[in-house]
Amino acid sequence: MTRPIVVPLDGSPFAEHALARGVSLARRNRCPLQLVMVVTPTIAPRFAEHMTEAETARHEEARKSALAYLNEVAARVTGESGLSVTVEVHMGPISEALDRHIKANNARLIVLTSHGRGAIQRAWLGSVTDGLVRRTPAPVLIVRPRDGESPPEVAEDFRHILIPLDGSPAARAVLEPIVALAGTERVSYTLLRVLVAPRPVPSTYLPHVADENRRMADARREAEDLLSQRRGELEAHGATVNTRVVEHPSAAPAILELATELGADLIAMTTEGLGGVARLFVGSVADKVIRGSEIPVLVTRRTED
Repeated sequence: MTRPIVVPLDGSPFAEHALARGVSLARRNRCPLQLVMVVTPTIAPRFAEHMTEAETARHEEARKSALAYLNEVAARVTGESGLSVTVEVHMGPISEALDRHIKANNARLIVLTSHGRGAIQRAWLGSVTDGLVRRTPAPVLIVRPRDGESPPEVAEDFRHILIPLDGSPAARAVLEPIVALAGTERVSYTLLRVLVAPRPVPSTYLPHVADENRRMADARREAEDLLSQRRGELEAHGATVNTRVVEHPSAAPAILELATELGADLIAMTTEGLGGVARLFVGSVADKVIRGSEIPVLVTRRTED
């Protein structure tokens, strides 16, 4: 079975911003599209067997309503794109239910929306997107709609993809899935290594200053060597690749600033799961990039071998 691309929906125009991107990538990768909706129970799962008839009826009505909505969206997408589109409705906590679906269907990719800055950003990002990023084995593509923007009918292919690397195997893990998804035709890649530069401290002790300068020069050479190796790996697949080494006091702002400078339309990076708890790439860097980015962010999770 061809691995599907999964687009979670919740019945809102906001969530449907992920549809066009999911359709575009499904067509490009010639794979099926799955539309999924999770109905959250109004009673704790451990008490489900004690639901009254009225509660059971409400849950069934919610499930039917969700299924009708997904079927309507699927019919529209199929008619416009010719894709194979299936739908499923699950019950339970949203992140957990989506994670089970993704694993059961060996999903190639999950495409969903999240809020960006603002008072409501934690609600969706914290409870759904963040939960998936920290647990699911499949790459997650996070799309952030602009305020008041209607869901697009068509999503253009990615043209310039920024990939931050830190030298670890975890960071490198994003290369294969992003090239598989975006391809190498009419798309360029920029590999970025951010050197977190120490904040300048006034010093009249010249040997200390010279030693710090040597350390940064050595770090830059190592970074350039690393990016050269990764560049060769991508170019072997036919990709057009550039590299950048940037010194900055903080990694996340450096990534976001370079994405704007380059006109990138996607940032692709990795998270790493250790000891059963997902630790974000370079601490909270991925988290900050996701929350601050104006463009889509693709996150791949790498767990311990």
